[in-house]
Amino acid sequence: MGRKDRIRWLALTMAGLLFLSGCSGGEPEPTAQVGDLGGLVCMEYSRYTGSFPEDGSGRQVEDVAAILVRNSSDEFLDYATIEAQVGDQIGTFYVTGLPPGGTAWVLEKDALTLTPDETFRAEPCEDYFYRSDAVIRTDDLSVSAEGNVVTVTNASDKTLENVCIYYKTVHEDGNYFGGITYLLSFDTMGPGQTLTKQSSHYGASSRIVRYSYQESG
Repeated sequence: MGRKDRIRWLALTMAGLLFLSGCSGGEPEPTAQVGDLGGLVCMEYSRYTGSFPEDGSGRQVEDVAAILVRNSSDEFLDYATIEAQVGDQIGTFYVTGLPPGGTAWVLEKDALTLTPDETFRAEPCEDYFYRSDAVIRTDDLSVSAEGNVVTVTNASDKTLENVCIYYKTVHEDGNYFGGITYLLSFDTMGPGQTLTKQSSHYGASSRIVRYSYQESG
């Protein structure tokens, strides 16, 4: 990957975001160097109450530890595993599918709670991958949606194989919501062909973050 940047943890105050309650009582302990995770900045931490996205279940949770991360690199972040000391426990945060410049609220994977008086500190992190060949925009595919029904058209003059779109949910504050990235697969599409699929997770707040396909022949 060739980067030797560092994750920077910025102890910032968070308040007034929908479903995300500001942490009261203590700030995260600043960490100058927590691992060679080039370009990923962890900006804030908070607590979340609402529908839990990370395992796709949508179950209701309360006071779950949450972090706001930004991909400040010029490459697509395929995945990263971030661990943090949450009170006297270790929390794990999985972030996937984050475009260059993108920011996302990521919840602890097991819905670990964070109380107002607990501290928050990052642990060393080495598990990550940047995808230099990611297609984040294309003229070969046209995508539209009505509710949770997604329609994809092959706008090129070539047959496209293994057509997939990757999308995330956007929070009302403009950040992506959840480390999870959803996938819709459309397989092989001939020139001008249109295919439609339904997804329980797609909606008005969904945004495509990546396309993948191969040209046939």
